[in-house]
Amino acid sequence: MNQYTGECVVSTAITATGTVVKVEGEVDLLTVPPVETQVNALIDAAPEQVLVDLTGVRFFGSAGLAMLVSAKRRAASRGVRLGVIADHRAVVRPLEMGGLLDHFDLHPTPESAGCPVSR
Repeated sequence: MNQYTGECVVSTAITATGTVVKVEGEVDLLTVPPVETQVNALIDAAPEQVLVDLTGVRFFGSAGLAMLVSAKRRAASRGVRLGVIADHRAVVRPLEMGGLLDHFDLHPTPESAGCPVSR
């Protein structure tokens, strides 16, 4: 499933090891709602693991950070592991500056998260 909104495209893929939400473009106050909706819906389905792939994100604002924190809490309350896939400054730096790096299971690629997804 793909959803385009402004400067953000959200798609999902189900693999043998979990569900991946791939986000491309900019994640800010205007574009975070469809990302959050998709992530929450997948967490609510209670798979073993949900991965949020942010490797295609070129801007990640405070609304994105808040969405990840909220998703982490939601996932924990449902017994779902939440991982983040990111390998570049646009995403890793805001996580670092927000003191959140240690709060997320961070992977540089889908493959390193045990979730081979075609790019």
